[in-house]
Amino acid sequence: LWIGSCTNQMGQIAIVSLQNCSPKVIECFNVESRILCMVYIPEDEKHKELNDAPDSENEAPKASDIPTICLGMEEGSISVYKSCQGSKKVRVQHFFTPEKSTVMSLTYRAQYLYAGLVNGTMAVYTKAEDGSWNSESPALIKLGVLPVRSLMVIEDAIWAASGGQIFIIGTETCTVE
Repeated sequence: LWIGSCTNQMGQIAIVSLQNCSPKVIECFNVESRILCMVYIPEDEKHKELNDAPDSENEAPKASDIPTICLGMEEGSISVYKSCQGSKKVRVQHFFTPEKSTVMSLTYRAQYLYAGLVNGTMAVYTKAEDGSWNSESPALIKLGVLPVRSLMVIEDAIWAASGGQIFIIGTETCTVE
C-alpha cells in the first residue's frame, strides 16, 4: 500500500506492507514536489501470459514487465516508481507535462496513461516499445480552462470532471463524445 502525504513544499511516500496481521512501514521517502494524485499500473498482460506459459523463452525484462505507481505532482511532473511486493523505492521514469502544468488527476487503461491538468487539458501518454511512457509528444485534449480534477475509466471511455462539467472521451478516438 502506497500512502502519499505532503507539506507546503514537498511530498512524502510511505510504503506499507499488509502481509501480516499488523501493517508495517517498509519505507518512507521524500519526493521533489507535492503529490496530488497516484495511479497503479499493473504488469503488462502480454508479459504475464508469457511468464505463465511453460517453456517460454522470455526476452530481457522491460519497464512494462513490472507493476508501477505513477505520481502526479504539483510542479507539473509525473514520477514512475517500481511497485513490486517487498520492493523499496526505485524510480524508473520522471517527466514533465506540457507547459509543466500541475497534474491534478491520473488514470490508466491498457497502454495509455491519462493525466488531468490544472489548465483544463487532458494529456494522453502511450507506452514506448521499451515499456516507458512516451513523454515527448502526448496527445492533448482541451476540455476547458478549469482544472481536470477527476478522471475515471468506464468501459471504452474516460470520464473527466472539469469546472462543474463531465466530459466523456472515447479511448479509441481521443475525442469528446
